[in-house]
Amino acid sequence: MVTLQISEPCDAETIKEFDSYIPAERLREKLERSPEEVLLIKDGDCTAGVLRWGYLWDYIPYLYFLHVRPELRGRGYAAEALRLWEEKMAAAGFDTALCSIPTDDAAQHFYRKMGYRETGALSIPFGAFAQSMEILFIKRLGAEPAND
Repeated sequence: MVTLQISEPCDAETIKEFDSYIPAERLREKLERSPEEVLLIKDGDCTAGVLRWGYLWDYIPYLYFLHVRPELRGRGYAAEALRLWEEKMAAAGFDTALCSIPTDDAAQHFYRKMGYRETGALSIPFGAFAQSMEILFIKRLGAEPAND
């Protein structure tokens, strides 16, 4: 059974095995300040992945990162983790969730399958964070994908 477990500062090394994007110091700060925003995807004692989120503009839940161990992919861990996260957001009173994915990342199809739809794009063409264009996705929580 897949569960989401709130992380603790002692989980930093495990999280970094999955998430190399967040700088170590920023991760430590987040684990101390907002540990509920870094969730371990658990299957019993096994850490199957990590889900990291925050707020866009301080009031819209925004999924920053979702990663499952490569050897466990295709078994529904990511879909179940995303579903559980969406349930938590809806239970907290949010009606909308956002995420984004680079245009050259096949995971964009996963988010479409999960009921997210494109709502824009962000381009960072230079600097330390230069990357492919990022597709922004939105989902109305608690609504069937066909009703969005």
